[in-house]
Amino acid sequence: MPDLPNSEETASVERMMLLIRDDPLLAVTNHAITRYVQRILHTKLDGEFSSKKEEARAHCHAAGFTIRQVRNLIWTPGLALAVRLGLPSVDNGQFIAMIDPINGAVKTILPPRTKTHGRLRLLSEREFAKRQNRDQRKAKRRPTAAGLKAQLDEEGTENA
Repeated sequence: MPDLPNSEETASVERMMLLIRDDPLLAVTNHAITRYVQRILHTKLDGEFSSKKEEARAHCHAAGFTIRQVRNLIWTPGLALAVRLGLPSVDNGQFIAMIDPINGAVKTILPPRTKTHGRLRLLSEREFAKRQNRDQRKAKRRPTAAGLKAQLDEEGTENA
């Protein structure tokens, strides 16, 4: 049976929820800010830091941002809605935000999932030739910008 949180933990969570309600940007943890700068902005620093806040501040400074600016980059309207709905994570195409279910804070940031378009398969010579011929026929039928311009130029000279 799981341990129930004591009154101090409950009070701490309630205080955090009130802070988040007053200023939603506080719902982005310093750890999430550091991971955003590392994984999305591709700025990494080595070294020991005295606290997560100092680490986040150093990473933001190295990337040319303030902590507030990075929090604004992370806290989008879609993310705010997901927190209100109680979702565990949000993927907005740029990054994946993992949300703490207890207090609704963004715990960490992950890079976006890479999706392959279709499956990779080996084609026989015959299948490859068929696809190549089909693609060439499509390319001949499809008008290009240069081809359309040439047609318009020809029509313009004929009418003059």
